[in-house]
Amino acid sequence: MSTVSNRAINDYLSEVGIYHSSRAYEFLLIGIRAILDGAVDRYRAGAIYDYVANQAGVKSDQVDRAIRQAIRKTASPISNKEFLIRAADELKFTADANAFLFAGPSESSG
Repeated sequence: MSTVSNRAINDYLSEVGIYHSSRAYEFLLIGIRAILDGAVDRYRAGAIYDYVANQAGVKSDQVDRAIRQAIRKTASPISNKEFLIRAADELKFTADANAFLFAGPSESSG
């Protein structure tokens, strides 16, 4: 299970311009969470769409289309797969950096 919170994913999606009223918002939240938790093969877009579709109760082509349309409206439109992987990586790296910076003091040696 990833240490990245759903709130962090929400904030990321807001920052990049994904509207919360869009169905793609829900799909991206589920997809990014699945990648972070290792529930899907991050390099197979089809596997991600299938997982999200199963969780959301829709068809995988609906997931693909909704995400594509939402990403197209952002400041830097990229492929769905790249967006999902980039989001997961940025969120994980931020969580890792925060854990390192804000971890308690380690035992002193000596």
